[in-house]
Amino acid sequence: MTERTPVSIHIKSEIREGQEAENIEIQTVGEFYKKGSVPYLTYSEEQEYGTIRTIVKVKKNEAVVIRSGAVSMRQRFIENKETLTNYETQFGSMQLSTFTRELKFTRGEGKSGTLNVEYELNIGENQTHLHKLFITFKEVKG
Repeated sequence: MTERTPVSIHIKSEIREGQEAENIEIQTVGEFYKKGSVPYLTYSEEQEYGTIRTIVKVKKNEAVVIRSGAVSMRQRFIENKETLTNYETQFGSMQLSTFTRELKFTRGEGKSGTLNVEYELNIGENQTHLHKLFITFKEVKG
């Protein structure tokens, strides 16, 4: 049985398109666990169109973000590589191209750590956005 630990999670996303920048921050609780030596984070977030369940899996030189519910996608981040994913919602689906510029996972003391990902997201012709994703998690002491 995999031991799951409650964690406090802070997610900050910066999206840049040309000179325009949008920042999104989410503070939530979730769970941290390991399957073998692979760390996982899980959490849910409420959006106006429904609940999204997210699993973040971090392997050596790769991170995978799996979302299900109101949004369905499996986005892979591999430093200096391009990956493709299908992004599906109730309104339809589209293919996204992700080029990961930087990927860094740092484990802290106990059940804590940070994941920093900088990537270019391409949504069709000439629609490239620069994303910076920062996920910080820390064990909830109760």
